[in-house]
Amino acid sequence: GRAPPPPPHPQAAHLAYADGEGADATRGTGVAGQWPTAAEAEAAADDLVAAAGTPTEERDVVVAGEVAGRDAVTDAGDGRATVTWRNDTAVLQATGPADVVADVYAAFPL
Repeated sequence: GRAPPPPPHPQAAHLAYADGEGADATRGTGVAGQWPTAAEAEAAADDLVAAAGTPTEERDVVVAGEVAGRDAVTDAGDGRATVTWRNDTAVLQATGPADVVADVYAAFPL
């Protein structure tokens, strides 16, 4: 799989997760950050989405009936995917098995 790009802002962090040890463990990576303004967060999210490849799905993130950001899913075509989502100044990205990143997104919808 592809490694995520370096964090686009000092306040962003790389994350790694695994459900166990050894070759059979399910592994993924992530980027999480908070930017000072919505415009900076949007630019950072756009950079992360572009680095992941062409999105196969994009949607508005709606909070209390108002559009607060966007999400994008990029399918790597090998069972892995990257989902990137933004809500105002927060940006998250998860890369790993497609079903796992879908679960991460569902657990942390912002």
